[in-house]
Amino acid sequence: MKNKLKLEVEPIPSLVKSLAFPAITGMLVNAIYNVVDTFFVGKLNDSYALGAVSIAFPTIMIITAIALTLGIGLGALLSRKLGEKNNDEANSIFSTVILFSFFIGISIAVFGFFNTEFICKIFGIDGTLKLYFKNFIKWIFIAAPFTTINMCLNNSIRGEGNAKYSMHALNLGAFINVILDPIFIFYLNLGVSGAAIATGISQFISTLFLLKFYLCNNSIIKFKIKKVKFRLKMFEELLIIGFPSFVRQMLVSTAVALVNSAASLFGPEAIAGLGVAMRINSINVFVLFGLGQALQPIVAYNYGAKLFGRVKESINYTLKLANAFSILSSLFFMIFAKYLISIFTKDVNIIHYGSLFLRGSALTFSLNGFQIIITTLFQSLGKGKYAFLTTSSRQGFFFIPFILILPKLIGFYGLPGTQILGDIGGFSLAFYLYRKFKKEIHSKIQLIKK
Repeated sequence: MKNKLKLEVEPIPSLVKSLAFPAITGMLVNAIYNVVDTFFVGKLNDSYALGAVSIAFPTIMIITAIALTLGIGLGALLSRKLGEKNNDEANSIFSTVILFSFFIGISIAVFGFFNTEFICKIFGIDGTLKLYFKNFIKWIFIAAPFTTINMCLNNSIRGEGNAKYSMHALNLGAFINVILDPIFIFYLNLGVSGAAIATGISQFISTLFLLKFYLCNNSIIKFKIKKVKFRLKMFEELLIIGFPSFVRQMLVSTAVALVNSAASLFGPEAIAGLGVAMRINSINVFVLFGLGQALQPIVAYNYGAKLFGRVKESINYTLKLANAFSILSSLFFMIFAKYLISIFTKDVNIIHYGSLFLRGSALTFSLNGFQIIITTLFQSLGKGKYAFLTTSSRQGFFFIPFILILPKLIGFYGLPGTQILGDIGGFSLAFYLYRKFKKEIHSKIQLIKK
């Protein structure tokens, strides 16, 4: 009741800020998972090692997409059932999805581990790079069951309203990863394999910490094997909620794979440079996703309560924060691109390609804040068609078609050029759909005033 009152009466600026801090912190921890391996592998001064980690990124994104679909769907369903005071159904959903996520994780691990050669053929990896890639990705697959369970437990705890415990679990995993990476990569001399093993162990420890929440009876929800029921309707609801996130992750994964393929025309240094640049860029994207997560409960609650003035105010305020951050990030990247890439490697060719891509992408990064916040808005209000269009537009409608054409026409400059065109196209569609939504909100405000 206290949280509901807070969402309804607390001034929007302080409300957004209070919700944004844990959300952004959690998202930044996800970014650390992406960046920390790249940082330590870069210290090997081996372009093949850094290239292997870059090429593995789309595969990791696919695993994450599957885990996110289950996790986000589970969290939303649990919140709804708990709100309905239907704890028995919540227990059934939780028990079923957790068990299902474990089996999905095992399936991913078995398929991936025994099909690394097939994956190399899909991504066009051969020679020395293939050996490095296999040594890295096989350990990522082994850790897949912990990835899927971790994502589901994290979202279910957040669905109960305990965002802080969820954040602590993410922080713990990131801290363990930072500690173990240099030990496995350098001290034990395991190279890229060590980076993947460290990530797997950190996921395992984070998962144990999440399980502790339920084993120590801190939760309203209980895992009960007798409550496991594989029902088609429940899985349909799960997929409807989680599908937009799955689409976004899969499109990003496809886009990154195509970027790596296009970059391979210019050698392993280009692949490594782009990989570093994209991971640096992911930090800013995760901050924006954190702002979106802060906005989500505010607009959803106030829209349902017909407090459309607060809905409008919260959107405007969050957009101001997102746009200001995006513009400052663009300027920062353009000025310090070479220095940022050099943190990860001393190879002059990797620095050249990475900074070129980062500067090019920064030209239109200022548009990303608007698109991410508007996509989150549409998902929060259940506007599935709009959410799907804004989710799919940047990568699906613009980026992917252009990445197949531009690098062949204008060389390496086609890679940042594709990013620029994708940003402009995605922003334009989001702006058009938001204008339609604003008219709807305005008419509802006028109706209430009458």
